[in-house]
Amino acid sequence: MFYRRPPEHALAQPVEKALGATVALADIVRNGGVVHATHLALDGTTVNVRMSVSEFDDGYAVLCCEESEDQRSNRNLRTVVDALQEGVVLIGQNRRPFSINPAARDILGLDGRGVDDLALLAELAFYDVDGEPLSPDQHPVEATFRTGLPTLGRLIGIDRADGSRAWLMASFQLFHPERPATSPQLVSFIDFTAQRATTERLAYRAAHDVLTDLPNRAHLMETVGTLLRNGTPLCAVLFIDLDDLKTVNDTLGHDIGDVVIRTSAQRLRDVVRKRDIVGRFSGDEFVVLLVGSFEDEDVDAMVTRIRHALTPATRGQRCDTDPRCEHRRRADRAGRHPRPVGAVAGRRRCDVRRQGPGPATGERHPARAGRPGAEFGPSRPDPIALAAQSRGG
Repeated sequence: MFYRRPPEHALAQPVEKALGATVALADIVRNGGVVHATHLALDGTTVNVRMSVSEFDDGYAVLCCEESEDQRSNRNLRTVVDALQEGVVLIGQNRRPFSINPAARDILGLDGRGVDDLALLAELAFYDVDGEPLSPDQHPVEATFRTGLPTLGRLIGIDRADGSRAWLMASFQLFHPERPATSPQLVSFIDFTAQRATTERLAYRAAHDVLTDLPNRAHLMETVGTLLRNGTPLCAVLFIDLDDLKTVNDTLGHDIGDVVIRTSAQRLRDVVRKRDIVGRFSGDEFVVLLVGSFEDEDVDAMVTRIRHALTPATRGQRCDTDPRCEHRRRADRAGRHPRPVGAVAGRRRCDVRRQGPGPATGERHPARAGRPGAEFGPSRPDPIALAAQSRGG
């Protein structure tokens, strides 16, 4: 016996004398019935024990088991891991998790049911930073087992049990790298969902106009470049200005001018096809990218549809006596008469940049329905940049 006490030194003796330590059995029962403690053997040496206490009608049953140093170290390690705010999971060579700490359960949205948690964890799908599912050969757990090399600080996505997407900053490494054939794998991670959402919001705001929520100039330029690099047909780029917007801002205020801009943006969204892209290029200027195959007459038809969509008054108020009536008419006119880029001194020019077969690069020719225009062949790869240069000239 590890207490090294003969029966006569333990039987019918106070529990403190039998165990070589002061114990409060009622407190142990009240706190779960199990404690880890250090007692004294008969010869004065210390004994590390796991002590279980059960209460009966006429007393207590006490069971003491000696802990080895390894067991004590493991228990201390378990206590530390359970206290971490970082999620920790141990995965065996069979690719099945066998240990998970409370923080990992919280981050992964598991409900703390032990074995069920581990079964659910084994079925989790992983996603890359773009939200695409990782194939088996890209799975970081499998890669670490296969190569023995750690993967540190990788951003991955997982779907929680409730269906929500969580983003983790995770590391994968063998628990015993000196024994790769038998070592389990240690996976540690923190919840990066909030930081990811913040980054996405900032990126979205940087690429979109605050007033209309349309892609801004920089995003449009990037989109055109991406379409051309990917070989996606870009039939035409339409530039659309609003007449008299400055007058509206100066007379009715910028709030009314903002209403005109937002209304025009929504009407443009409504009139184009789903695959076309509407953006705000500058203060009173919009751009429409016509994506996909288009005949020339289709482009002209789209221009007509846009004109008709922007024709109705932005604000419907009318009066004869209110001195602001003329200002309102100007506000309406700003929404009703979109001014194509380049309109000067009473002349109106529809600035359309087309790609595809046509006259020589840069050659101007009258557009259909009496509208002057300009065409650029496929040798000029950036229609927005060309349009900007043309306006600057």
